[in-house]
Amino acid sequence: MLRDLETATYELLDSLKEKTGIGNPRILATMNKILEDPESKVMGKYYPSSSVIALNYGAELPDLIHLYSHHIQAYRLGQDKYEILANEDEARLPWVMRRLEIDAMRLATTITQLLDQKAAIEWEHTRRSISKSLEQIS
Repeated sequence: MLRDLETATYELLDSLKEKTGIGNPRILATMNKILEDPESKVMGKYYPSSSVIALNYGAELPDLIHLYSHHIQAYRLGQDKYEILANEDEARLPWVMRRLEIDAMRLATTITQLLDQKAAIEWEHTRRSISKSLEQIS
């Protein structure tokens, strides 16, 4: 089931890849409770060193788009600069005040407008179905 979520996520991101020209990150769907930061409610985490989005099976579309925004930031800034900014801000500032987080929230709005609505609806349907099934077994 987790692989089904990964496949559906790749299909959704493929529609963005055509519009942004940026390759997809690797997707790792997980049952583990991963949050981007203890202060955030984003159910997943972006790992820039490996271009991986770890996505909790219960994550919703805004979570995925927020994490994808970080992938775009890392692409634009370069991995090293992205990691330096992320680490410095994490040490200095609460999550909601970090430069990359503020920019990711803005960027997510733009990305949402680029989404193929049919693909987004299909992704959400798949995610809900998988989430419901996994909650029954866990």
